[in-house]
Formats: sequence, C-alpha cells, structure tokens
Amino acid sequence: MNAKHVIVAQASSLHPMSRLEACTTSRRAGRGFTLLELMVAISILTVVLLSIGQVLTISQAAIQEAALQAELEAHATLIMDRIANDVKESGISVMQLFPTSGTPKTLIQYQPCTGYVGAAPTYGPVVTFAQGLINGKYIVARNESGYWMFLSELGVPNGLTFNLTGSALDISLTLSRNVVLAGTGTNVTYTAARTTRVKIRNP
Repeated sequence: MNAKHVIVAQASSLHPMSRLEACTTSRRAGRGFTLLELMVAISILTVVLLSIGQVLTISQAAIQEAALQAELEAHATLIMDRIANDVKESGISVMQLFPTSGTPKTLIQYQPCTGYVGAAPTYGPVVTFAQGLINGKYIVARNESGYWMFLSELGVPNGLTFNLTGSALDISLTLSRNVVLAGTGTNVTYTAARTTRVKIRNP
C-alpha cells in the first residue's frame, strides 16, 4: 500500500467519528433543558422575585410611615392654631383654668369681648377648650353656648394642657396615633407635639 492509500484510509477512518460528534451535538442542542436544570432556574427566579417583593414592601411601608407622620404633624398644627388664635383674638378679662387645684390643667374657660357700650366692654357666651374622655378615647373639644365641637382625638392622656403665668397662656398639645402598616402588619405609634405661648389681650 502506497502513501496515498494510507492517507486516504486514515482520513476515511476519521470521518465517522466527526459525523458522530456532530450528530451528538445536534441532538444535545435540540433536546432542551433537563428537569434538574429547570428546577435550578425556577429556584433562582423565585429568590430574585421574593427579594424584589421584599424591597417593594419595605419601600411602601416607609412611604406610608412618612405620609402618616406628616398628616399627624399638620393636624397638630391645625388644632393648636385653632386654640391659640381663638384665645389671641379675644379680649378676655378673666380666664379660668381647671382643675382649680393641682396639675395638669386640662380645661380653660373665658368670655370673649364682643364689643363696647360706651367705654364698657360687652362679653359673649363662655368659651371652653377641654380635654375629655369619650368611649375610652381622649379628645379635645370646644364648647360655646352649650354646644360642643369635636376638634381631634388626642390618643394620650393629658394630651392638652394649659398653664397661665400672668397674662401669658402656655398651651401644650400632643397627638398620638397607633397604626398597623399595610403590607408589613407592623404596629407603629406616631406622635406629634406642639407648644405655644399666647399673650392674653385685655378688652
């Protein structure tokens, strides 16, 4: 056998193996994923989705907390302004704080000046701002002519207190809310506090 026949024979002996490898590769490429591979992929995807969901839940809870705190702060400011402006804009000759003995003082009463007859001031109905307890909840309300107006739930005892020093009335207001956050189920307490001093204007 000459060299040419040897080369041809060797080349011919390699062709079947090459064809076998090509066929095997082709079948492997077309068969898809095994069950184990699918389970691993699903597990990874599940972990990723759970992580994303947890991040979104935490973000939603943070946004809700910020919104609730801002709402309570604004409400506290509104209630404090209502009490302070009412006292500030009224000409008051006598203001009474209750209880008359002991502290804290949680109720004030006064008669606002409504005008003058000659040089003598005239007064309107008695106005009361007070902390109260209704159905187990502490509230702040305003009374005039026997009509009570609900202003806000306090959420804590002694959430509204007064202190009179000379002609200056110190007012302290604390609002508290206990809220269960949506999504996390976490129980969170929010508090907003306000203090101010009002100069009582004589008629």
